[in-house]
Amino acid sequence: MTAESTTHREVGARIAELTTAFPPRSTEPREFQRARFDAGLSWVHFPLGLGGLGLV
Repeated sequence: MTAESTTHREVGARIAELTTAFPPRSTEPREFQRARFDAGLSWVHFPLGLGGLGLV
């Protein structure tokens, strides 16, 4: 297994957790956006804590 496939799995797991906890169709848009930011999924290339995961 490569580091890239591990990263893809980790991001996929975060997306699954996010959409389970905050279903996009029934969650207010602003609440979903905040949760996405907190999960580091807003801009994955941004640093941790700033809406990203520090991925290149």
